[in-house]
Amino acid sequence: GDDDGDATTVNEQNQCHSGQTLGSRWRVRRRVGKGTFSEIYEAADMKQERGADGRHPHVAIKVAREGQKRSMLLHEEEVLKALQDSQVVPTLVELGRDGSTHYLVMQLLGENLSNMRRLTPDKRLSLRMITLLGVQIAEAIGKMHDCGYIHRDIKPSNCCIGLQDESTCYLLDFGLVRARAARSSSAHPSFSLRRAARL
Repeated sequence: GDDDGDATTVNEQNQCHSGQTLGSRWRVRRRVGKGTFSEIYEAADMKQERGADGRHPHVAIKVAREGQKRSMLLHEEEVLKALQDSQVVPTLVELGRDGSTHYLVMQLLGENLSNMRRLTPDKRLSLRMITLLGVQIAEAIGKMHDCGYIHRDIKPSNCCIGLQDESTCYLLDFGLVRARAARSSSAHPSFSLRRAARL
């Protein structure tokens, strides 16, 4: 989803609040995104040592909006596990539950491509950046297909750059991912590759 800024400035009811701790480990800092069935928060890992900046390492936590949406998180965990070696998705940390709150913890990434474009002075990414990221997205989709999955929701807001390495792009949001049919089926990965190249 798109960046909503600090959770404390949002009027609607959030699943979590700043300062809340999930699983006796993850301290919520702010909401950074929102999807149809979930919200994404930045959180501190209180079990890890503080870094040179005096902060605990930060992670991203995807929280299901309703208890029955736990199946969506289970599906995303399954896909993330299968793709960990591909290096085109965030690192999976854990699937957890705190009371009635179900959540998925993963590597914290930087801006999504939609926000990156919006933050530029002329609302456009450079040709160099588009080429660099477009090639990576096409390769990432190919790696997903090699692992037996089709993303089905490739768009700028589902592609994020690394937090430290802004030249590395990752795929996000696997709620619509499906297992890839046999090669003899009508699935055409090249369509997704062409679409990704136009981002």
